[in-house]
Amino acid sequence: MTLLLVAGSLASCGGDEETVTTTETVTTPPARSGDCGTQGAYAVKVVKGEVPCATAKSTVAGYDPQGAKVQEVDAYTCEGGEAAVRPLVFTCVAGDNEITATEP
Repeated sequence: MTLLLVAGSLASCGGDEETVTTTETVTTPPARSGDCGTQGAYAVKVVKGEVPCATAKSTVAGYDPQGAKVQEVDAYTCEGGEAAVRPLVFTCVAGDNEITATEP
């Protein structure tokens, strides 16, 4: 969503009114980064990058915890954690983006 703000009117010293228009654009990004709620049995969090929560959740849903420790899910490489690092269950990385799935 983009909001455009316009303002201005300025009186000059000569008595004539001069109109000055300034604009400022404020953009509200879609839900990205941070806590994304849950997907199945996992709490989903975007810890690095600008990833839409819908993408983070679909990536987490694509990981098979009974499968190989390292799995390719869409553009992400996901890797399961060791029991010692619980509640972290697995991490998915693509470029500068990182998603984690933890036990809630």
